[in-house]
Amino acid sequence: MSYYDGRITEKAFYDIVSRVGNDFKRLTYLDAEIPNVYGGVRSQSGISDWYFKIDFNDNGKITGRFKIQSDNTDSNIPEEVANRISKGIRAYFIYMDDGHDQNISQQEEWEEVEDSEQCDQKEWEEVEDSEQCDQIEHRQTKDSHSLIIIFGSMGILLAMLFFMFFFGNLGLERHEQELQDTVDEIMIDIDNGDFVEARIKANSLYWNDNWSSEGEEKWNAIREEVITQIDEAENKAGLIEKDGQIKGFWRWFKLVIRGM
Repeated sequence: MSYYDGRITEKAFYDIVSRVGNDFKRLTYLDAEIPNVYGGVRSQSGISDWYFKIDFNDNGKITGRFKIQSDNTDSNIPEEVANRISKGIRAYFIYMDDGHDQNISQQEEWEEVEDSEQCDQKEWEEVEDSEQCDQIEHRQTKDSHSLIIIFGSMGILLAMLFFMFFFGNLGLERHEQELQDTVDEIMIDIDNGDFVEARIKANSLYWNDNWSSEGEEKWNAIREEVITQIDEAENKAGLIEKDGQIKGFWRWFKLVIRGM
């Protein structure tokens, strides 16, 4: 029988690994090539497998210490498997130190020592159940974070829409007031007989917001009404002849304004 470090036989090492492997439902296999142990685990979804390696080489000896390489660092199954094998190795050493034959044919005695160092099957099932709960909690936490991001983005979008609507309305109200102020100035110019200035201002009465056709129609009508009032005021002032022709300079100026 060959030895790895003079203390444990390959057969004893393989027996420990084999018994531990039988206690985990999700292990697809657990093989040993002293001092290494190789395992496969069925994923929670049952669709795929992932793998791990446990190295029990402790500076050329097997002492129960180990190092783990795993495809799934979130799972504690490799560590639990390693801990149980480690306990089996230490139980073996205790058994041998008590003067028992290294052939270890007395399996029942050794298993009693090993069982005194290890959890029973129910405890290991609880370990696997605990891992499943941890993964469920992780998914729930991830889902919660996703919902927070979604609702946070929606809140930001609604806030942006509110500010666009609010400040947009302020801009429209300001534009409306500016046009109304211009109309008031035109009325003053008409009263003062300043028809040139009145026509210039009347031709500036345009609604500049492309989003509101209602405002455009409103101010087109107001502009035409104001120009009509200017014409009537000029007529009363004697600047328009009875046949409707504008006298002299005023005729030329009105044609220029109309063409603007």
